[in-house]
Amino acid sequence: MAQDTPKPLVLKNARVIDPARGLDADGSVIIADGTILAAGPEAQNQGAPYGAEIIDCEGAIVAPGLIDMCVSVGEPGHEHRERWPAPARQQPQVVSPPSSPCPRPIR
Repeated sequence: MAQDTPKPLVLKNARVIDPARGLDADGSVIIADGTILAAGPEAQNQGAPYGAEIIDCEGAIVAPGLIDMCVSVGEPGHEHRERWPAPARQQPQVVSPPSSPCPRPIR
């Protein structure tokens, strides 16, 4: 059975931060086929790929490729500390780990 390919995604009206490029500017992030195609001010003028889901980030920070290396979970053995269902049963869609406040995670 063929697996569905996810729709392209455009995160627009974001504050894009990319320390590797020295970037901290208003812009967009375009993602397709699991790859970041463009990020930053230049991405705003590229338009959205056909069929893309477009999310207005309303100025929220988007840091493409930045990984939070300080995620702690309570499994195995300390499940009582968890504030979300067991990570092993979760879809890999969490944008902000439970240790970092995020009032509106994008999924």
